[in-house]
Amino acid sequence: LQNADMNFKVAEQAEEQALMKKHLHDILSDADADQSGYLSMEEISEALEGMEEFKSRLKALDVDVSRGGLEHFVKQQLIMPGARKEDGINIDVLIDSLLSARGYATAFSILDLKSQMVGMQQQTTQTVSALEGKMTARLDAMDSNVAEIATSVASLSALVVGRVNEPRKGLDD
Repeated sequence: LQNADMNFKVAEQAEEQALMKKHLHDILSDADADQSGYLSMEEISEALEGMEEFKSRLKALDVDVSRGGLEHFVKQQLIMPGARKEDGINIDVLIDSLLSARGYATAFSILDLKSQMVGMQQQTTQTVSALEGKMTARLDAMDSNVAEIATSVASLSALVVGRVNEPRKGLDD
């Protein structure tokens, strides 16, 4: 059941990522004035000024949308292979960078981690309970064996004592 939930979650995240990627590609392609497939900082800035939705999408990805913050982010991405052409950044490289941005955790990533931790905690609790049950059963079996051995030793002791105290035939006559 957990695997099915995890597979569903992964498929859902992949679908959300694909939709976000398409949406960002549409927005950035519209901002690409010369349709070169590359965006200059001016084109990105104009896209930010005219598109509140684009700003909100970037904020949701924890990208600082102030001019300095975005310039810094874009400059970091320009070192990627195929990212740079003159003073622009490849739209696809920019989108991939935005969608895999590292830095502060997003609320979604924290929620996902928390969900995974709860699942692991439940699994650990179940495993510990199962092991406790097995150990209890083995201890009970050992207690039973010890009781049987004690009974056997007591019987054997009584037999030995009885034999020792028995008059010896032939020796005492």
